[in-house]
Amino acid sequence: MAPRHRYVVLLLVSIASAWEGRVCAELPHLTACRAASPITVDGKLDEPAWDLSIVAGEMRLLSSRQAAARATTFSILHDDAALYIGVTCSIPSGGSQRLPKAKANVHDGPAYADEAIECYLQPAGSSDYYHFAVNAIGTRYDGKGFDKSWNCDWAVTCTRNEKAWVAEMRIPFAGLGIERAPTALADWRFNLSRNDKINQQYHTWADLKRGFHEPQSFGVLHFSQATVGWGPASLYREGKDVALTAPVQAGKTVATIKGELRIRSAAGDFFLEPTVPLAAGKGGQMHAAAADAFQPGTGIWFHARVRLADAVLYSSPPLTVPPDALRPPEPEKPSPVTIGNDSVALTFDRHTGRLLAARNTPNGLDVTFGERGLPIAEIETVRYLKNPRFFREEDTTQVVPDHETLVKMTKATTEAGQELTIEHRIAGYIPLQLRVVVPPKGVETQWYMRLDNQRTLRPSKSVVVHRMRYPCLDGLPETLFGEAPFVVVPVLMGQKFPDPGRTLGQKRPVSYIGQATMGWFDFYGSNGGLYIKVGDLGPLPQTDLILQSDTTTRRLRLGVQRWALCWPGEVFEPGPCGVAVHGGDWHRAADLYRTWFRGNFSPHPVPDWLREADGYVMSGGPGYEFADFPRAIRHAQAMGISYIQLWSEMTGGDISYHAFAFPNPYMGTEQELTRAVAELHKAGGHVGVYLNFNTGDPLLGTFVRQPRLAQKIPRNIPRPAPDYMTDNWVQQSLMSHAGSYSMWATTVPGYIDDYWNQCPAAEKWTDFYHYWVVNKWAKEYKIDVWYLDSCPVSRGSPCFAFDHGHTRPVPEGQSIINFYKRLKRNKPKRFCIMQEYSSDRLLPYSTHALGLMWHPKHAHPEVVRYTLPEYPLFSGMCNGRAGLKQFYPDEKPTPRDGSERVFLIGNRFEFPMNTRPPDMVDPWKRDIVALRRACGPEMNHGDFLDNIGLGPLPEHVHARAFRNLGHTRIVITLLDRRREKRSPFPLALALSDMKVGAPRKAVLRTLAGKTHDLAPVHAAGLCTVEIPVYNDRPAAVFIDTDVPAAAAAE
Repeated sequence: MAPRHRYVVLLLVSIASAWEGRVCAELPHLTACRAASPITVDGKLDEPAWDLSIVAGEMRLLSSRQAAARATTFSILHDDAALYIGVTCSIPSGGSQRLPKAKANVHDGPAYADEAIECYLQPAGSSDYYHFAVNAIGTRYDGKGFDKSWNCDWAVTCTRNEKAWVAEMRIPFAGLGIERAPTALADWRFNLSRNDKINQQYHTWADLKRGFHEPQSFGVLHFSQATVGWGPASLYREGKDVALTAPVQAGKTVATIKGELRIRSAAGDFFLEPTVPLAAGKGGQMHAAAADAFQPGTGIWFHARVRLADAVLYSSPPLTVPPDALRPPEPEKPSPVTIGNDSVALTFDRHTGRLLAARNTPNGLDVTFGERGLPIAEIETVRYLKNPRFFREEDTTQVVPDHETLVKMTKATTEAGQELTIEHRIAGYIPLQLRVVVPPKGVETQWYMRLDNQRTLRPSKSVVVHRMRYPCLDGLPETLFGEAPFVVVPVLMGQKFPDPGRTLGQKRPVSYIGQATMGWFDFYGSNGGLYIKVGDLGPLPQTDLILQSDTTTRRLRLGVQRWALCWPGEVFEPGPCGVAVHGGDWHRAADLYRTWFRGNFSPHPVPDWLREADGYVMSGGPGYEFADFPRAIRHAQAMGISYIQLWSEMTGGDISYHAFAFPNPYMGTEQELTRAVAELHKAGGHVGVYLNFNTGDPLLGTFVRQPRLAQKIPRNIPRPAPDYMTDNWVQQSLMSHAGSYSMWATTVPGYIDDYWNQCPAAEKWTDFYHYWVVNKWAKEYKIDVWYLDSCPVSRGSPCFAFDHGHTRPVPEGQSIINFYKRLKRNKPKRFCIMQEYSSDRLLPYSTHALGLMWHPKHAHPEVVRYTLPEYPLFSGMCNGRAGLKQFYPDEKPTPRDGSERVFLIGNRFEFPMNTRPPDMVDPWKRDIVALRRACGPEMNHGDFLDNIGLGPLPEHVHARAFRNLGHTRIVITLLDRRREKRSPFPLALALSDMKVGAPRKAVLRTLAGKTHDLAPVHAAGLCTVEIPVYNDRPAAVFIDTDVPAAAAAE
């Protein structure tokens, strides 16, 4: 049988009266009926015995008569040996995955401090009371009063579903020192309470004032041999009427169940006496309505008493409820509303605003989001009274806009397309507008939101809205889009999660900008996929991508989180998010994002020398002097590279200057640096250096005053004061929403106190950094590239410090963008800006970046390379090569393995700097640079096609495709890692998928520079070339093609 403990809204407004006063003075009363059949303590509450129980549900806030935000219903049964208690704790729509993680996991741990329920029992005639608690994962606590050393042999099982978590308990009488079951003459004292961690509320059934341990105020538990069922009751609005409905059930004998319901509203006092006669074994419904009792803008006071003949079965505690909680009941079935065009349609539920279904017509793709659909948004608030500025995670209340918050839904057709506007009211007074627009053409829909955090008459009732997740879909089946599901997200250069229900887990939100290079992700399978995009053009709120799963149910939670930072009296209205249900795999999502990005952002001009660069040589340690630059560039040029990038200028061992931007005096003077840079330029070379941006050290002033350093730094060089407090240097660090600084416990040469996370909007820090980059290194020393290390990184919170230049919390990402704008505005035109993490939002202000290809788990660097092939990315050495193991799990990767992967996808190389004579250059490096240069027109200026159009390949043979801008040549990079004796193999290409015409000629070029003419065979749109056996592993195939008909027509 289905559980009878379901979500109930019972909230009431207190108005004094004589009979109200008498009711309030009474203790609540609950009858424990005799169990009519055996009970298995499995957390399901589906035994027939539970249908013959009295269900209580009128929970109030501690120290208040206001009903709780979330319903908790419970009932108690008994047999000769034990009590059975069944409790159902409602949670927000889809909330089973968002219950705060329980901390207590051992018996007698503080389970009561988690999301938990607590049961208090005081047997008749005893001065002792017993305390039983269980959290949502089933961790038990028991004690006698406050004595936790007391233990009882009791059992409990907890389960959860989409609407509630459920606890089913068995407490033996013997464990309480009672030899036999209580009689009807021996009433106990009892209370049940709940720690609602989602809403940050303490709930209690009895009227308690200060805490849960108040036995003098516990309710009454009456034992009865009767077998009869009543409840849970639902109180709701029917037009202008206030109605109550409760299921009733008779046992083996006839029963007449009578209700005594008292309601007071602005319309008057109402006393209702519904009576339900029942035949033996039959059930029914108790229903009563107070006509015209509901008055808009006012709430009600409520009390219920239920009798079986003259015996009281239940007497509820009196409660109050605001008007927004008195809603019409949610219909049993959704009422669909659809908006769409010829390509796509979205269907929502008129009564809740949930997403029910989506269709992609050209691909014949139909997906449904469960029988009742999925909520599309989540809101997090804190009380302004308690948290006017800072807050902790446990301070937040999560609201899921759904039936209980819906105000109205409006469908319209405008020039923008078909629109659906869904209006909710959050926290009883905050208008939230969610608007979905389906354009006249195309599959990408736009999702807008607007929140107006209006001031309240009483500031103590105000809230701050800090985070909003929209769109956010929680509970997506892993197989929603068919077999072989994946989630693709552009973290660093890309991740591709197989079996995402298992592999995503509860990973932390991915910051954008930060580890997320681009603001989109895709969830797809064999039938198509779901694409979600961050569409803010600027300014960019603090933004995170939500990609999580419940590894037990294999259901996904996907969405976009933005920090609203919306105080009372403020409005939050970010840019739209794009949502598309599409055919094909993640490449289709990337195509949508690329089109949008290129239409709204213009990359920073890249100088020719950088555009054509096949890589750079680099140093991560100070094993050279400035005078070595000319020798280093000549060695690099012998392998085809004219660019040096130095990570060693300010780091490394005993002579480290890691945290300070002054040229390392152990490598030479400022004059020697300037002279060396000039000689390097004369030789046709270019050079870049770096300094960490998002990480700093508050002890920098102390660091540079060490005698070994201070004597070598000219007096006119600015430096922080030695006292990091009076100089306000430590306050340049980012302060989280909890009011704390954060740091990385990383021992780094040159950082006395390790890495502190700098605020990218702090005036003193950014002025200091800007001075060194623009005034000194760019204009005075005349280097070519500045590399912002540890950038852009995010600690997952805006900066809440107000003592370093901003007067309200600032998003990290937009602050970084603002600083890049400043650098671009003031730097020399020829000067290039590079950073550690690639980021599309920095492309308008910077020129290139590291391409961290194998560093995250499930790395798939093709994601960024395919989406933005114009982004110059350098890969191969930085941050290690341990991650290469995921590509070659049975091997011990070498530096060459990394360089080969770089070549395969068309990134640019990183090689160690060397000052040896040019004739001592490594010939393998020279050859692979030359091979890449031969592919330069396609790799540097064309499109990366990834594996689109490529047919099956032999095991351990890898290939990727590139296309020139004119669609007249295809380049296929090959990496033949077969260990056994090689043999020729056919390379099949679907040219129509590659959007090129018929082949005209094909050539294979090997690593050694040898070329082999190939004979392409073209039939039925498929081109096949036979790849002969060649030496070494990398190679490239060049195929000249006709212009495709579509391109020729244009």
